[in-house]
Amino acid sequence: MRRLLPTLLLAGSMLVPTLAACSSSGPPAPTPSSSTVSLDARVDVPDVDGKKVGPLFVAAAGDTLWYTMQAPGEQLNAGTFPRGPVNSADVTAVGRLESDGSAQNFSVPDDIGGGTTWSIVTIGDTAYVGVMQSDLNEPGYIISVSGSSGDPRISLVNRLTPGQDGPNAGQPYALATDGTDLFVGDVANDAIVQISTSGEFKKKFLALDTDQQTMLTDVAVSNDGETVYALGGESNQVYSFDVGSGEPLLTRTLQGDAEPVALAASPDTPDLYYIYSNSVTNATTTADPTSSASPKNGIGVIRSDLSDSTANDISSQASLFDVAVGPDYVYATVANDSKLAVMSRNSPGTPELLDYGVSDSGPYGLTTMGEHVWFAAQDGRFLGRIKQL
Repeated sequence: MRRLLPTLLLAGSMLVPTLAACSSSGPPAPTPSSSTVSLDARVDVPDVDGKKVGPLFVAAAGDTLWYTMQAPGEQLNAGTFPRGPVNSADVTAVGRLESDGSAQNFSVPDDIGGGTTWSIVTIGDTAYVGVMQSDLNEPGYIISVSGSSGDPRISLVNRLTPGQDGPNAGQPYALATDGTDLFVGDVANDAIVQISTSGEFKKKFLALDTDQQTMLTDVAVSNDGETVYALGGESNQVYSFDVGSGEPLLTRTLQGDAEPVALAASPDTPDLYYIYSNSVTNATTTADPTSSASPKNGIGVIRSDLSDSTANDISSQASLFDVAVGPDYVYATVANDSKLAVMSRNSPGTPELLDYGVSDSGPYGLTTMGEHVWFAAQDGRFLGRIKQL
């Protein structure tokens, strides 16, 4: 996945206190060990209006799995966001695994709008989906999806028009929830907005560095619901904000010189986990594996007060896409190598690679669900499941 910046106008910036960065020097990443695991479920994703699609992001609601999708290989020519391409050929649909084990897709009604369904979270039995636009001048929007297969209910929650999030048409690149409200990571304005599930605008959080573009790649809410975090792919920083007041708290520059891609809050501790992956952008700039500019990829741990962060490199060839937290392990998808990465939460160190035996499947989004990990194999056009370690 090429990490080219799209052409975006920047909203105004806010300066927040910044803690010193950790040193990025050190030996090259060790070669990770690799194990073979078996898929205990594989569900192929059906076509949408005759177009072949692959799942992109997944979210669990109890024993129900929801997913977004796009058409594999059809990328926006104008540029690519850090967590993959926005599709130039819109696929505006949401999918769900049914009780019989099959996957069912629901197309978004034309009167709501087009675009590519992208980020997704769940509250109760309802999925909330961010829809990105390939034309960045068109506002993205949030929809809710619920109901049965025979009677799906798809409603518009909020359209990110210019002036609400910032001067640009908003694009809901990332979503998070505290179980009550939605926190929308708007990559077009480098901002987070808090909205109710009925679409009421509540609060705006800025996540900008004054000297450079942040390129907001992900958002997360702490397990106590009191803090919202934003990840800056270009600035290599994590930002924190008080949910109640909306005020900025602290900003931390992360270890190393990699690009942070995705962020997940622990469900049972105050810690955060992030993945970083700059193997594609830096592969053409240096052939020296000991260079500070050489590719770095792995899983990092951040303390909730941002007082410390540690980086655990996997290898220079990995290209990580998404991260999820289980009771004992942290999981990530290695999109270019059709593997999963796993790291112990109790003793973080070099992550291990898990080979699930399906080459060229391109795993992108993933989530934990009960005793299992579900992932979206975008290129393979299926949903895969393994048992948690």
